[in-house]
Amino acid sequence: ISNFPVKEVFAFAYTTYLSASGGHNTKWEFMAKNERSKYQNEVISRYYDNLDTIMLGKLGELVTELYLADTPAKQDRLWQRAHKAMTKLKVSPAIIDHIMEKRDVEILAKNLQDWLVKQQKK
Repeated sequence: ISNFPVKEVFAFAYTTYLSASGGHNTKWEFMAKNERSKYQNEVISRYYDNLDTIMLGKLGELVTELYLADTPAKQDRLWQRAHKAMTKLKVSPAIIDHIMEKRDVEILAKNLQDWLVKQQKK
C-alpha cells in the first residue's frame, strides 16, 4: 500500500463471479473514485441544483407522517429526520431550534408552507 501515489484516491470493489468449474471465485479490484462519465456528473450536478426542492418535498412527507405517527418513538425518529432536512435546507438555526423545541407539527407545516412560497418566487 505504501507504493500507491498519495494524491490518488482509490476504492476497492469486491467482485464475485462464477468460475468455469462452476465454483464461485472472488477478487478485489481497484477503481479510481473519479471515474464518472459525463452523464453521471450531470446527474449529480442536477441533484445538487435541486436539493432545495428535494428537501422541501421530504419535509412535506414528514409533516404527513408526523400527523399519522402513533408512537412517541416513531415521532422522535421523524423529528430527527425533519431536523436533518431543515439543516440541509440551511434554515436559520433559531427557527430550527424553535420548531424542535415546540415539536408541533402545525408550526412545521406553517413554516414549510412559507418556504415553498419563497422557493416558487425564485
